[in-house]
Amino acid sequence: ILKYAICSWEGLLNSGEFKSVLLYKNFGPESGGSQTHPHMQIIGLKNTNGYKNIRGDDFGGSILYQEAGVIANISTYPIMGFFETNIIWNTQQAMPVAARIIQETVKFVLNKYYKGLCNSYNLFFYKIDNQYICKVVPRFVASPYFVGYRIGQKFDDDYVRHIKNEFLKFISNLQEA
Repeated sequence: ILKYAICSWEGLLNSGEFKSVLLYKNFGPESGGSQTHPHMQIIGLKNTNGYKNIRGDDFGGSILYQEAGVIANISTYPIMGFFETNIIWNTQQAMPVAARIIQETVKFVLNKYYKGLCNSYNLFFYKIDNQYICKVVPRFVASPYFVGYRIGQKFDDDYVRHIKNEFLKFISNLQEA
């Protein structure tokens, strides 16, 4: 599914018809989607730059996991929430590994993060400087700091290390099962 979605997205990106093309997935009641079922969307924007408010440091962070040309990190400067994970790769060959890491991250978000109380997430995709990036964002009711002032919040470094350890234990158990 990821390969199909990215091929379709790149087709629109390369068509020249749009100023920008967005690819994302909604899942769960808090995800902000207009449909109740999980779904991916590719949206072509003719007159708007969807990346206008995106900065390079939105994708940097503490390395969470690394394998076969794919890096997962916990965002140092999350766009909206306390915890955002970026999965970054730059070749088609790395896409199966990236897909697996995205799946494992989503399973962690839904089953372990916030004591398993998170029931919604978004996946946001970016292609920047020949890198593919999938930002995994657990979703809750939005923070008033963000809604009213566009002020994002983040965890301190100690808690980021705690989440990293939980994540590594979680995926280790998935891979052993």
